[in-house]
Amino acid sequence: RTAAKYLWPAQVPVRLGLELVRASLPPVNRLYVKLGERLAATQFPQQVKRTRADTSFTPVKQLAR
Repeated sequence: RTAAKYLWPAQVPVRLGLELVRASLPPVNRLYVKLGERLAATQFPQQVKRTRADTSFTPVKQLAR
């Protein structure tokens, strides 16, 4: 937790620089778009599947009070 406090401000110039490079170079932008599409197709559905809540119905009579 303490590492995150000190690491986050250090990431700002790096992330800003990468965003400026991405915006100024079309091939880099296309690479980011392809990477985002690939992650959306593979990684993100797995994360949603893992964190999905249990939506099965439990009758009120069975709930502990």
